[in-house]
Amino acid sequence: YVSATMVKLYFSLLRFVRYQTHTSRMFSIRSLLIISAILTIIGVTFASVVNREAAYGEVQQLDRKKITDKCSGIAQQIYLNQGQEVVLQSAGFETGEFVEGCTTNYEVTLDRDDQDLGQWRIKVVLEEMNLPCSSSSLWLLEDGEETHNNQYCNEKTTATGDEEFYSHEHLINIKFKNKGRCQEEGGCGGTRVQMRISAEYVCGGRFDQDNGVITSPLYPGNYINSEACIYDIAAPKKKRISLTCEYFNLSTKCSSGHCGDHNGDKSYFQDITTFERYEGKELEGKTLKSKKNHHTFYFLSNSKDIENDRRQYGFSCSYKFF
Repeated sequence: YVSATMVKLYFSLLRFVRYQTHTSRMFSIRSLLIISAILTIIGVTFASVVNREAAYGEVQQLDRKKITDKCSGIAQQIYLNQGQEVVLQSAGFETGEFVEGCTTNYEVTLDRDDQDLGQWRIKVVLEEMNLPCSSSSLWLLEDGEETHNNQYCNEKTTATGDEEFYSHEHLINIKFKNKGRCQEEGGCGGTRVQMRISAEYVCGGRFDQDNGVITSPLYPGNYINSEACIYDIAAPKKKRISLTCEYFNLSTKCSSGHCGDHNGDKSYFQDITTFERYEGKELEGKTLKSKKNHHTFYFLSNSKDIENDRRQYGFSCSYKFF
């Protein structure tokens, strides 16, 4: 609109100069110079506006290309290193645009050090979400001992704050999908989701510093099902290790078949040196002492999912050298 107006003004002045030059002898050289200067200014301004409009058009084309690429449905690879985090946004997040038929796929892989005894998992936090279930959804997919297919949208998500998801394996798929048409009566403006994914320490590892603590996965929260952790504690030569469990409460639920004391498919904590196995609250307030400067423990949770159980399950044990 601005460009068209300036073009009209430019040619109107040009016609006026020609008319005055041919019809008026009193039309002075000074007036001609002034009008010529005005025409020059208009021309420069017009060129600047055209350049800005062209640049804006190129930006729009690039933005549209980014949206098209993101919505292609082709899996985009993300590799997470230990302690790294990445923020992901749905297509049209900044403008709140509902991109019809958009499908975005991310394949997130945790790239970990094979020499590290510690267990790391992929953590997903939904920081902002407005996805009407009739038109949009987000899925977190994971294949492992158990298949996880978690769907997130407005009507299927609790309003208790940021939603968190911890992987059970080192690979998850994140899928965002809009339907081909908005199904909401009031429209789908503002449809968006933003999530933060990170590589988080869960449990286990090698411990060689005096006065440390070992905990169950995600403590003080409940531990993840089907998780195995190795805690390798090493003291200097001629030193021994003392381990005291200030809190120790493992679920005694049996995931399959019959479970008796210290047998069957129950979660347990084991002293690898003596092969002694501890369940339930058997280590609460108790102390174990090594015979040498090296002590290794093993924790295994069964397939019972207790992450959202109201009761607290897990352990926190401190150790020191003596």
